[in-house]
Amino acid sequence: MDPLRWQRIEALFAEAMERDPALREAFVRSAAGGDADLEREVLSLVDAADTDPTFLGTPLVDLASEVGPEAGDLGDT
Repeated sequence: MDPLRWQRIEALFAEAMERDPALREAFVRSAAGGDADLEREVLSLVDAADTDPTFLGTPLVDLASEVGPEAGDLGDT
């Protein structure tokens, strides 16, 4: 995946996590600006962080290498 794409995902994820949990989904949908892949990826990270408290101890870049290219490419923006 393009490093700039990961930076965008990471930034949006960090912004979402700073918000009240009840407002996160709406924030991500709005901030993604119609980019369905970006929205889906960030919301999946938010869900993972909400589900597993140890998730935040794993840098997103490390998670990307664990997933690998077979998980699909979010494309360039």
